[in-house]
Formats: sequence, C-alpha cells, structure tokens
Amino acid sequence: MLNIDVAINNMKEIIGWEIMAKEKDRRLISAWAGSGKRNNEAMIEEANVIRQALLKAKQEGWRCTIIQSDCKTVVEKNSK
Repeated sequence: MLNIDVAINNMKEIIGWEIMAKEKDRRLISAWAGSGKRNNEAMIEEANVIRQALLKAKQEGWRCTIIQSDCKTVVEKNSK
C-alpha cells in the first residue's frame, strides 16, 4: 500500500510531498519525501506524486499495489 500526501503553500508557490509504503498490516516498509516549486494546479501536483509513487513501486518490484490519496478528483479519474 502506498499512501500519498501533498501539501501546497500558495503564497510561496512550493509543494511538499510524502509517500509511505506499508504492508497490509500497516507496518512501514519505506518512506520518501520531498519539496519543490509549484508548477501546476493542486490536482496535477497530486497526480504527479502518485505517478512518482508508482515508479517507486516498479523500482522495488512490487506487482500488486494499492494507492491511497486524499485527492478525490484524481482518485475518481484513475478508478475508471
């Protein structure tokens, strides 16, 4: 399971993000975090971090991955 979160500071035009990889029993496997300049609207920034999480999962060789995000619009668009 990959839990994604993105925080946006509109005044400073920066984002902070985190990806936490957990087992089914919620035991933490790994975590990544970062920050950078905000380039897009919030939904696109969240989608970019989800893409980054999927690339990390691929690098780790994880074939069955659940993505958790609080960005309802991105989740709904990718659930179709």
